[in-house]
Amino acid sequence: ITTALLGAKGIMLNIFDMMGNGINEDWGYGKMLADIKPFASALSNHRLNMKELRGIKVLVDQDSAYTAHTTWGKEPEELLPHEKNWASLLASFSFATTILPIQDNFEIEDQTIAIAGQLLRNLTDSQITKLITQNTVLLDGESIQVLLDRDLGNLLHIQSAKWHAAKSGYQSFEQADGVTVQGVKNPRITMLQHTGNYLQLDYQPNSNVKIWSSAYNSIDQKLGNFMAVIDDHIIVLPMDQDPKHGWESQFSSYKQGLMQQIMASVEPTDYLINMPHVKLNIQENGKVVWLANFNLDSYTEIKLHISEPLPSTTANLIRKYGSSIEKEVVKIDVRDNLATIKSSLSPLETIQLIF
Repeated sequence: ITTALLGAKGIMLNIFDMMGNGINEDWGYGKMLADIKPFASALSNHRLNMKELRGIKVLVDQDSAYTAHTTWGKEPEELLPHEKNWASLLASFSFATTILPIQDNFEIEDQTIAIAGQLLRNLTDSQITKLITQNTVLLDGESIQVLLDRDLGNLLHIQSAKWHAAKSGYQSFEQADGVTVQGVKNPRITMLQHTGNYLQLDYQPNSNVKIWSSAYNSIDQKLGNFMAVIDDHIIVLPMDQDPKHGWESQFSSYKQGLMQQIMASVEPTDYLINMPHVKLNIQENGKVVWLANFNLDSYTEIKLHISEPLPSTTANLIRKYGSSIEKEVVKIDVRDNLATIKSSLSPLETIQLIF
C-alpha cells in the first residue's frame, strides 16, 4: 500500500520458497493480495507523481560518488551520499516533501529545497550561488563545509567555522532559547550520541542572521550558534552525520516543533500538526493528498497547516475497510491556515483525500 507514496505502477513480490518448493498457500499470500487489491486499485486512480508534488524538494544526484571527498579513503561506505537525510527527517516531521534529482542544465527558482551531504560538489560556483540566492534553502553541516571549501562562505555571512567531534567533551545539548515547543520552554535535544559532529559557526557583524538554537556544554555554558535563519530564506542545521547512526538524535518531537516554527517564520509551508511520523504528500494543484501513518499511535483527527487555500472545504476520503474500500465525504474546517478534518487515522494506515 505504501508504494502509493512513490507513484509506483506496480510492485514485484517474491512469494516463492527459496529452495524451489514453489508457493506455499498456507502462508496466506493469496488472501492478503486479494484483500488489498480493491484499495490499491482505488489509490491508483489518482496516482502520485513525484515530479508534481508541492512542498520541500530534497535534491539528490546519482553521480555524487564521483565528486565526494572521503575522510579516510579506506571504506567503500565513505562514497555513499548523505543527500536523503533531509527526506527522512522532514517526512518524519510531517512536512510535505518530494525527491528532486538534479540534472545537467537544471533550473530551480523560487522553490523550497533541502541540500545535505556533498551534493554541491557536483555544481559550479555560479550554479551554487544561483541555487542558494534564488530559493529557500535548508543546509546541513556537510553542505556548508562545501561552501567553505569553495570560498563561498559569504553566501551565509560566515566569519569563522570550526568542527567539534561528537563525544569529545565539548558539546552536550542543543537548546532553543526563548522558544516553547509542546508546552516546554527552551527545549533541549542531545548532541552527545546518535548524532553527527557540530560545526560551530560565527557570523559577520550586523548580518541578517536569526539564531534559533545554541550548543551548550554539560554545565549549561553556551558554546555557540546552532540552528539559524540567514537572510530570511536560508535555514542551517550545522552538523554532519554519524557513520553508524546518521541523524537519529534529530528525530525528536521537540526538534519537530522547532523546525515547524522555523519554517513557518520563513514562508508558508504544508505540514501536519501533532502527528509525528505521518507521511504527507500533496499534489501540486492541491487536489489530491496522501497521508500514511508509520506510527503505532492512532489519531482522532487530522490537523494540516496549509500553504495555499484548499480547492474545497469538502473532500472524498478513501481508506481500506476490511477487504474492500470505504469512501466518505468529509468536511474541512479552515481557520488561520489550519485545516481540521474530524476523521481518524489508525496505526500504519494510509488514506487518500480527493478534492
